[in-house]
Amino acid sequence: MPSPVPIIAITGINGFVATELVLLFLAREWHVRGSVRTPDKAAAVKTHPAYERFFQQGSLEVVVVEDLDESDLGPLMEGVQAVAHLAAPLPKLDDPSLTLDDFKRPIVEPVLRILQQAHKPSSTIKSIAFMSSAASSVDLGAPPGKVYTENNWTPYTDEDCKSLDPHQNPMASVIWYFTAKKQAEQAAFEFHKIHQPAFSITTFCPPMIYGPAHYLQPGTNMSTVTGSQEGFVSLFKGRDAPLPGQFFWSFVDVRDVVDAFHVALTKTVSGRFLVSGHEYTWQEFTDKLQLIRPDLSSFFPLGQPKCKSEGGGYTPAKWAFDSKKLREELGIECM
Repeated sequence: MPSPVPIIAITGINGFVATELVLLFLAREWHVRGSVRTPDKAAAVKTHPAYERFFQQGSLEVVVVEDLDESDLGPLMEGVQAVAHLAAPLPKLDDPSLTLDDFKRPIVEPVLRILQQAHKPSSTIKSIAFMSSAASSVDLGAPPGKVYTENNWTPYTDEDCKSLDPHQNPMASVIWYFTAKKQAEQAAFEFHKIHQPAFSITTFCPPMIYGPAHYLQPGTNMSTVTGSQEGFVSLFKGRDAPLPGQFFWSFVDVRDVVDAFHVALTKTVSGRFLVSGHEYTWQEFTDKLQLIRPDLSSFFPLGQPKCKSEGGGYTPAKWAFDSKKLREELGIECM
């Protein structure tokens, strides 16, 4: 008698990374139950080219969970063996009317609610993985060249955050985001320590994520693309277009991120993992695009191709992330 098909719940399946994760688990013959926030988005994913045939086959289903910090999670998580939480609506970082709570509520609360739902006596869940961010490790005041590991946490506290005025400090919302990501991870590991649940808990901390964008519908207006892909899209806005600001200095391929999720969830591995590939600058990216496709050079921002460090390379990264633990424990070698 064949074994029953395992089921995974994945939040935010209309998102960039989540789409790649859905497709990976479907390829590995799992049944996927995904969430979106509205009925309109549920209807849209059912006809999405990346998903349509899987809905027709019955191997993919979608449920509406309006707010992960308030709505009933039962329809999403009942009867599943694994959970991947990737949906985390991000407030606008340049909105001075926001407060620390506007970041903590959508980032921290869903983590706790998912864990509480998974810990119910009727739960069938064996593994949970959360998408965090390398930002949860970064200290903006650290000297240049720092290499972060899983032992590093961003140093900002609630007291630090409450003292920041976004009208006076343009970095206030960035620090709030860093802090909320850290607190969500720490809340997950504290839950594991106190309750000793039967399921594994994993957090993944990538920097900027790039790669195939299967989540985009054909005909998508690229000017509406947000998140980590927004900077990448700006590399195709024309020769005179400005390069994006260089805030993060490391990136990882989306396929490596979803591979890490798959290994951790299927092997029930607990722990915190940095998931980083290489350091980069936007100038390096646009220079390489010019070399690879000189016939399309009019689409690529010129930037300052001669603006390199005295050593002949590009501007050194202000920080980097060590993915040694990822390689050793999960066997993932980032591209």
